[in-house]
Amino acid sequence: MAHAFRVFFLFAAVDAIIAVGLWLPKLLDIATGDVAGVPLAVWHRDELLFGMMPAVLAGFVLTALPRWTRRPPVTPTTLMALAVLWVAGRVAHALPGESLHAQAWAPGVAAVFVMTLALVTARQVLASRAWRESKIVLLLAGFAVAAGFASLHPGGATKETAMRLGLASVLGLVVVLGGRIAPALTAAWLKARGESPPDPRRRWIETTAALAVAAALCAWVIAPKAGVTAVASACAFIVQTERLARWQGWRVSDSASILALHAAYGWIPVGFALHAAAIVWPSFVSEAAAVHAWALGAIGLMSIAVMASMIRRHSHTPFVFSALTSASLFCAAIAVPARTVAEVASNGRTFWLLLSATSWIAAFLLFLLAFRDPLLRRATWREV
Repeated sequence: MAHAFRVFFLFAAVDAIIAVGLWLPKLLDIATGDVAGVPLAVWHRDELLFGMMPAVLAGFVLTALPRWTRRPPVTPTTLMALAVLWVAGRVAHALPGESLHAQAWAPGVAAVFVMTLALVTARQVLASRAWRESKIVLLLAGFAVAAGFASLHPGGATKETAMRLGLASVLGLVVVLGGRIAPALTAAWLKARGESPPDPRRRWIETTAALAVAAALCAWVIAPKAGVTAVASACAFIVQTERLARWQGWRVSDSASILALHAAYGWIPVGFALHAAAIVWPSFVSEAAAVHAWALGAIGLMSIAVMASMIRRHSHTPFVFSALTSASLFCAAIAVPARTVAEVASNGRTFWLLLSATSWIAAFLLFLLAFRDPLLRRATWREV
């Protein structure tokens, strides 16, 4: 049976290109700012959060589950049902619908999709007693709840809270999964070169980092402009920076793919720092700067790096150099600071937005080109 990543990583990359690509006509002043009767800024945000991200998560989690739980992979029927459900959500989001009722369909389908993914994961975790993966189940369930609230309350402050909950749940997954993948691949790379890997596992650091992130994200979801949220974000910035430094990412500078994992994770503490600054100095830094640091950096760049890593793992070429993959990661890395600068620059906002959008699109196009064979199941890549 084909691995789940073949279907969902392809979906995720195509969706990422479309969601951002629709910005280009507006930035070039050759089209209006609405998609399917919805303001482009809202449609674009919802598409990335409820379209691209569920696809990335489904591809990664369903492929990794057999290794985590020592149980068989999901059946072809389950995989097909999830794929059809994901496509249905994207179709619902593309259909014209100016009413709030019509706008509720896409997040509603996303809620069903992510909750189904959470239930499939929970079933495997319970059957194998792989309690370590319970965090993944809880965060997926939180993401599904966020999509559900966005569907039930498609307008107003409740939807904004739901969107923050959805992004916070995905960030939590990045902290958990990225916190495993980046140090593990760093250690493997260094061992392959005959070097001693770092020992990043300090229980107090891991516990403190988890608590700090949980507190800061909960505060952001509930009271994004409160003073206590600024303090929580500042604490999360400090502890997450310390956690990242213990992985010694500078030692893998020769591997673009592994270095990108460290760079992507680095946008998590940067986002917390920007959010704390946005509360203290709102005239200088906007909350949108923090949101885009998390969305494009921690999530977007991490998605490409993790997808590339998983595909290479299953092709038995984990550390082989690829110019296309390196170029993809480089473009994704450019998109993040360019989008962040656009939120704080007093002049040239359109230039920075265009640079960010074109870099993002180029990153995913290059990703598709680099991994066209495994994603399209050509014979040059054998099944594993």
